Amino acid sequence: MGQTDKQFCAFLRMIIDELDDIELENDPEKKSKLIERLRKNLQNTLEE
Repeated sequence: MGQTDKQFCAFLRMIIDELDDIELENDPEKKSKLIERLRKNLQNTLEE
């Protein structure tokens, strides 16, 4: 079953929110971990 436009927009808002958090992070190690977590979450979404 496909996503509705509203579901897709909510998904994009969630990604943008996580990217905003990453951008605000000053600690390079924590920033790297946040990026890796986002990448893994996106990969898992593709595999579902």
